[in-house]
Amino acid sequence: MMVIFLTVNAIIDVKKSNNQQHILWITENYPPSRGGMAQSCDRIVENLKQKNILIDIIHFMPGKHRIKAEVKAQGQYIRCYLDGDYGHAMNCLWNFIQNNPDQNYSHVVCFGGYYSMKAAPLYAAWLDKPLVTMLRGNDFDAAIFSTRKQSVLLQALEQSTKISCVCQDMSHKVNRLIKNNKAAFIGNGINLDHWHALPSNHSNAQRWRSKNACKDKLVLGVFGHIKLKKGVDFFLQTLQKSGYADRIHCLLVGDFDEAVKQTLDSSPNNSPNNSLDNSLDNSQEISYSLLPFKDRYELVDYYLSCDIIAIPSFYDGMPNVLLEAGGLGIPVIASNTSGMKDLLEDGVHGYLFNPGDFNQCRHAIYQLLNTSKKQLKSYGGALKQNIAQHYNDTIETQNYINLFNQAISKYTNETQENQNISFGVGGP
Repeated sequence: MMVIFLTVNAIIDVKKSNNQQHILWITENYPPSRGGMAQSCDRIVENLKQKNILIDIIHFMPGKHRIKAEVKAQGQYIRCYLDGDYGHAMNCLWNFIQNNPDQNYSHVVCFGGYYSMKAAPLYAAWLDKPLVTMLRGNDFDAAIFSTRKQSVLLQALEQSTKISCVCQDMSHKVNRLIKNNKAAFIGNGINLDHWHALPSNHSNAQRWRSKNACKDKLVLGVFGHIKLKKGVDFFLQTLQKSGYADRIHCLLVGDFDEAVKQTLDSSPNNSPNNSLDNSLDNSQEISYSLLPFKDRYELVDYYLSCDIIAIPSFYDGMPNVLLEAGGLGIPVIASNTSGMKDLLEDGVHGYLFNPGDFNQCRHAIYQLLNTSKKQLKSYGGALKQNIAQHYNDTIETQNYINLFNQAISKYTNETQENQNISFGVGGP
């Protein structure tokens, strides 16, 4: 049995004007879920609400079948728990949507996740509303080669009226797979008025560096949910072989893939501060600190503890870490792919190398170690300025508003054309 709860936190008028957009937003990535996709979803939704757009969020979560709805400012938050019988849950959710007294939606948005991509195209078709699919890194990169997920992804893309991608490379790939150039590049954004360092953050960072004996070493940071695609194990092994490992201290903060831990834990003395992979000829110990996942604002101290941030992904979207570190004026050493390729310029904001290329990565590390602290700060300042001008959340929000307006116009025109064809309008 599907149980439905309705919780009202406050008496909120959610009536909309005739022209006000009202979006049914379907996702698996929204707080309290953790990670960059949930963080991005929260930011985008809240900024759109501030532009007077109503948004009802359907959040798929693991758990015993039930639907729990809460009235929020500018819409509802609807938790749909999934536990085995997906078809049952989706049919019960459709009943809930149909019985919603204010279900006159203007759009259906699919924001990431396998179950979201299965449900959103169906609900959009049944509601007769335009589907806007917002692709993040994993949605495309992982699903397109998956036996189970590829057909779901392609069906969602085909049915979408508009598609947004967080890097240009992804939008080009999507537009080569489907017709009508539906995909547009909309990079992530950040509000630097709210994301900045306080004097206490700088003090905490200096204390951390002193405590961890980093006076004579360059501190290189790696942050986030580190999976295989992030290329961190490749980067660490390159550093081991490079001959420069003794000049760098690695600060790793987050959830790390087992391969990364094995590389760090391969020291003969199993020291918590150092690592040595004896299977690699001429390899050196890596000096490192490994810290657990931190909430976003807890990261400021650790970003500021670093001279540079590494993002060596084999493929990616546009990582929030890139904007957060860059927004604090920290330069980046990164693979020349995906969102890093869009946002970074080699020798201006830091250093770029082709993904998975040992020689280029080693050369980038060499360049880094032969750059003065003053020049590194200059790179960080240039990156912060680039983000402030081109990747702020005001631009991000307006780009999504434009996309939604285009989707309505396109869907309306296509519907009218289909009606004309059905009734033989303009025929011989």
